Amino acid sequence: PYTLRGVRTVRRRVLGDPAVVIWKGAGCLAYIVANRIGFDGKTASDSNSYKHVAEFARKMELEYKLERVLSPNKFLKPEQRVAQSQRVDNRKETLKKHLQTAIKQSRDVQQVKKYMEQRGYEVELGRGIAFTDAQHVRFKGSQVGYALMDIEKKLKQEQLLRQQQEQNRQAQLIRQQQEEFKRQQQQEKEMQQEHQHSQGISR
Repeated sequence: PYTLRGVRTVRRRVLGDPAVVIWKGAGCLAYIVANRIGFDGKTASDSNSYKHVAEFARKMELEYKLERVLSPNKFLKPEQRVAQSQRVDNRKETLKKHLQTAIKQSRDVQQVKKYMEQRGYEVELGRGIAFTDAQHVRFKGSQVGYALMDIEKKLKQEQLLRQQQEQNRQAQLIRQQQEEFKRQQQQEKEMQQEHQHSQGISR
């Protein structure tokens, strides 16, 4: 039921204790409400509470089809643990791949910014550049090899590459036209020779 504060109680207990419930607010906002003293008059145990809350959060992600994130390593089994460096590296690699594609498809920094925003990043653009992903993890461009100056340099390189590719395409087109013209000339010459030969025979 809805309370006077505009939140409703989710039908689930936390930590296996009936005195601990989740209240759901607007959007994805949720409140954990707990009594220190249980209904049985005993003090609630807070042993491993962080672990239990992390486990509960993962279950809710599945049940409500929310974006799934990793629990802190200390709450995971050894075989499930992921090195912190790998967690960060995965985010960095994803960011780098998006930036690589953005630069190839853009002509200036503003287009790169728009591309990254469309992929869910918050972009801070000033004297430098920084990116914050959907999990609110922030990286400066320099941390992934894409400082603002690097992006501008790569954009110029891509522009020069596109110009070179266009020049090569135009040159290839001209060669094809020249070859086609020569082929037509050769055909006309052969037709004239054949015509002259046939006239000579008729005489």
